[in-house]
Amino acid sequence: MVDHERRRPKPPHPESLRHGLSALQRQALVDLETFGWQLKFVRRRPFHPVVMFFHHPKRDVYAKVEEDGTLTENPPDPIRR
Repeated sequence: MVDHERRRPKPPHPESLRHGLSALQRQALVDLETFGWQLKFVRRRPFHPVVMFFHHPKRDVYAKVEEDGTLTENPPDPIRR
């Protein structure tokens, strides 16, 4: 018997999500994790800056951190839940 769902990939290793972030994004990552935010995924599109997406489970709010470290709660970008 299989102990996990094989059709869905395993979640990425946390260190692989941190690869390629700017210094300002890494600082924002540390700060946000201190306040209970969880890094959900990192969007890496060709010819676009790297963008991080966070979730705060208690408030059920998503936030986006741009390359320059700015935070946007409830971003207009589509997020599949």
